[in-house]
Order: sequence, then structure tokens, then C-alpha cells
Amino acid sequence: MGLLVLLMPARQRVVALCALPFGLALVFMSSPGVIRTLTDFFGAGTTDSSVAARVTDYPLVEHSLEHALWFGQGGWTYLPENLLDVLDNQFLKTAIELGLVGVLALTAFLVVPAISALVARRRSSDPELRFLCAALTGAALAAFACSFAFDSLSYPMFTGLYALTIGLIGAAWQLAAAEAPVRVRAGTEPVSLNPTPLAAGG
Repeated sequence: MGLLVLLMPARQRVVALCALPFGLALVFMSSPGVIRTLTDFFGAGTTDSSVAARVTDYPLVEHSLEHALWFGQGGWTYLPENLLDVLDNQFLKTAIELGLVGVLALTAFLVVPAISALVARRRSSDPELRFLCAALTGAALAAFACSFAFDSLSYPMFTGLYALTIGLIGAAWQLAAAEAPVRVRAGTEPVSLNPTPLAAGG
């Protein structure tokens, strides 16, 4: 949401920033314990059971990488019998199953669509398409950030929505690319790469 606000047109960005305090106040008034819950969550550290369980995952992943650093032990082969060994981090799970190569591939899978949406936004002059590209960029980056908090690719809802997001970004890319011929027909002549030769003796 924050990224969407930053990428809004100037006038809409000002309106959104002005409305933000009222929206936060409404949330806190409807749920009085939100502030304390958030404060306790970020200040608990390893005393929180959820955080402590995630911290203990790192030695397990390190031990696995010592045996298969580059390509891991194989896709979808990490099936822990102990529920405490479930990795709530898609990057750690991918590191065990597919190694460092898999982590790089996962990073590209989650980051490249967001970059593509930003590029499409920059190429387009249509305000509505630019706004859509901003929203899609935020959705793609949210998927990237969420993958640090749970094993995202293990959930069909996540994979389905992310696939839909990638498809929408591809459609936005095509719409932005289609604007170039329209601008040419509207009167912007393309620059010739073959200059006209000077007449002999001229």
C-alpha cells in the first residue's frame, strides 16, 4: 500500500497522505489493542515463541547446505515429521531443496515481475495504466516480502494469486508497448537510423 501511494500521481498522493492519519485513527479506535499488540510483537525478540521457532531454523538449513550447497536435496523433498521443523520461510525451504541456485531462481521469480511492472509504468503515458502498474508492483513486492514470513509456495492460494498477478503484469506490459505505435500515428515521427546521404558536390 505504501508503494502504491508513493507511485500515485501528485494530486492523488497528497490526498492519500492526508487521509492516512484518519484511516490509522479509525483502525486504532475500532481495535484499541492494536498498538499494544504491535509493540509487543516487535519488542518481544526471541522471547516470542513464533520468533524463537524461526530462529532455530537457521542451524537446520546450514547443516543441510553443507551437504548440498548448490542444487539442494531435491524439490519438494523436505517433509519434516516434527511440526517444529516446518520452515516458515520460503527462501530457507528453497535453500534446502534447491540450494543456492534455487534461491537465486526464486528471487528472480519474485522480483522480476515487480521490475517489469515498474518498467511498464515508466513506458506508459496513460494515467490509468500507470496507476494499475503501480498497484501490480506493490502486489508483486508484497509476495516477495511475505515469502520471508511463511513457506508461500506451499499454499495454492498464494501461488494462484501470484500467477494471476504475473499475468496482469504481462498484460500491462503489452498495453504499454502498444502505446508506441499510437504515438507515432499521432504525429511523433520515428527517428531514422539511416541519414540521407549528401548530394555529390553539394
